[in-house]
Amino acid sequence: ASGMAELADQYNIQLVGGDTTKGPLTISIQVHGQVKKGAQLQRNHAKSADKIYVTGTLGDAGAALQKRLASWQPEELSEEDWSFLNKRLEQPIPQVNISREIQPFVNAAIDISDGLLADLGHILEASVKGARIYLDNIPLSPSLQKLDKAKAWQLAMSSGDDYELCFTVPAEHVQALETLNLDIQQIGEITEEQKIVLLDEQGQPSVLDITSKGYDHFV
Repeated sequence: ASGMAELADQYNIQLVGGDTTKGPLTISIQVHGQVKKGAQLQRNHAKSADKIYVTGTLGDAGAALQKRLASWQPEELSEEDWSFLNKRLEQPIPQVNISREIQPFVNAAIDISDGLLADLGHILEASVKGARIYLDNIPLSPSLQKLDKAKAWQLAMSSGDDYELCFTVPAEHVQALETLNLDIQQIGEITEEQKIVLLDEQGQPSVLDITSKGYDHFV
């Protein structure tokens, strides 16, 4: 609650009203706002050959959650690493400022709340497209870089709660976008074939075993 109050103050959001519910624990939040006509970032406008970008690093919140739910604690990670990862889980930073800066260059966008594969999948479904993802380009924090690469990639691809952005940019806007020096990383491109292909360090189809594509709201 303290963290949400701090964020609300930061973005000048007011808490109004309430909710009447029954159950051992219910937390229901809606955020309402306005956007200028034509300035909204949507899922359904990705085009073939668009470059795919993400902000920040991926998989950090998922690592912290896995430790809590499955008592997973690899010896490679120090207490300082866990402090960082827990903060990423408990106090995510909404990428509001970056979203405003990238808006003129973007065809399609989504926040990564359920996992990169799941949320990129929403863009691809809405745009009727596919994607190639270069695993070596996935941005990992220094903490996750200490893990076995396959495990780090699994966390980055299928963990949610990072609340970073995934967005697509036409090739002619890439240079202008990258001159802004934002915390973004190009990880692949949009394709016509309607599936996601993961490529390894040699550019070959990866055999990475990802059992979950991300959080499923209906399971």
